[in-house]
Amino acid sequence: MKEDFDVNHFVSDCRKRVQLEELRGDLELYYKLLKIAMVELINKDYADFVNLSTNLVGMDKALNELSVPLGQLREVLSLRSSVSE
Repeated sequence: MKEDFDVNHFVSDCRKRVQLEELRGDLELYYKLLKIAMVELINKDYADFVNLSTNLVGMDKALNELSVPLGQLREVLSLRSSVSE
């Protein structure tokens, strides 16, 4: 999870302790476990994922409707700031 993670360094470091075949097997097992965990997480929260996408339908229209009033508010705040100065 480190930002500076280097695959080549990781493999060369592991090679000092285990054979490449064993490392490959361990990484394949880890990949399978991660894949299973991801599927379980999605299945567990599937209703939430579906509801989220359903709730976002039409959100772009609502945001567009707010753009004019927000622009007007920005102008009013700018004028207020000018008057205060």
